[in-house]
Amino acid sequence: MAHLHELKNIFKSEQLPENIHGTLSGALLGDLNHTQHHLRCAVLAVIPIVRPHGIESDSAVFDTVCRYSMDSHPKVRQQALNVILHQHLAGVELPVEMYDECVVATKDDFEQVRLVAVELVWAISSVYPEHPVVIHKYKVTETIRLLDDAFVKLCDMVNDSSTVVRQRACAILGRFKNVDIKFLSQTFSKQVMSHLRRFVPRGPRGRGRGRGSKGQPAKSHIPTPEGDADVESDEFKLLDSGAAGAFVHGLEDEFQEVRDAAIESITELSGASAEFAGKAVDFLVDMFNDSSDRVRQCAIRALLAIGTRTPLSLTEEQMLIAVSAMKDASGTVRHGIYGVLGVSILAKPEWMETLMEAFKANLERYPDDQMPIYKALQALGRRHPTIITSHEVVRNLLGISRDYLNREPRLDDVYYAGVVILVMNAPLESRLTLHRVLPEFVYSHLPYLRDKYPDCMP
Repeated sequence: MAHLHELKNIFKSEQLPENIHGTLSGALLGDLNHTQHHLRCAVLAVIPIVRPHGIESDSAVFDTVCRYSMDSHPKVRQQALNVILHQHLAGVELPVEMYDECVVATKDDFEQVRLVAVELVWAISSVYPEHPVVIHKYKVTETIRLLDDAFVKLCDMVNDSSTVVRQRACAILGRFKNVDIKFLSQTFSKQVMSHLRRFVPRGPRGRGRGRGSKGQPAKSHIPTPEGDADVESDEFKLLDSGAAGAFVHGLEDEFQEVRDAAIESITELSGASAEFAGKAVDFLVDMFNDSSDRVRQCAIRALLAIGTRTPLSLTEEQMLIAVSAMKDASGTVRHGIYGVLGVSILAKPEWMETLMEAFKANLERYPDDQMPIYKALQALGRRHPTIITSHEVVRNLLGISRDYLNREPRLDDVYYAGVVILVMNAPLESRLTLHRVLPEFVYSHLPYLRDKYPDCMP
């Protein structure tokens, strides 16, 4: 095998005479069928460079190499797919006919073969996204885009037995653009989409392949009321469910590398689809409870990316999960949670009060978190003019009594300063409605607070 590597270098650097080229070509083609798999691998590696007689064109190289993607030895199959992938990376256009072979290779017994195969499935789908793929299953024919079919195939790889393959599959999913929303949405559901089920009508008078030769029900048939579809019978089949729950499985994987890859891909796909992003929020917030700091930080970055484009409309449960996560021992995670809350929308005034109680506890527990909390309060003030103009909410936050003379708080009270930052960052027209409820001392403190926290006060 060593001499073949030397030959590869010679062909790269020198122009050989035609007669020598022909002799070497014949020897190489003969070695393609050698019993030693190492030799077959080496020959496959040099074929794109040497271009033996009869294999001069790119299509001929692909045809020759493709035959060995089904070789009896896994190393040869891996090498054949590697050669194809390297040709693609070098700018050679892959033939669309190779797609089927690559899909078959994703089910190979050898992990390294599957790893290269998932890359090739993605590569071909990126070159021919609109190419029609016809699916024939259970007497039903359906045509979908190659891009969507490749996405579904790689979603199925999230269930692979190999951690490395699952991680690679999750990472590649984020590269897909313009996938049909019905397939994107299904990645967050463990239930198979109804539109993927196809009812195949039985023959006249209810007789068909679900019945015996004399019209009696076959043993596998489950009787159903007249007019209902028997979902357990052969007539009711599933065309493809590879996308079902793909990201749910990825986020629940026992290995953090897989969970990280799933979150990164969700972030990428969310940028292209607001509907997908909306479905992703609930699952990403749940990742605040993950055992890995790195995974929690990935989830925070994903939510910040989504919230920067469109404010996050948190439910009460999601808000409480975020409040709980504010107790995290990692300062990086806590600061990230504050950032996520800053790009969020709270639906009810009482949620704001719950959140402020949590901020107050953290200001006492983690003094170094003061400025990240203030920045979050600044953003919350801008996003919640209606809640902040509620006189009851402002009185509760500032501890203002309707019946008694209010005690002026200390200027070094960090929680009081935070409440003022929240209130004063509401839009001007909203603040003007608060003159009846805000005590005079709040206005007298504004110059001091503006000087001390110029980046937080309007």
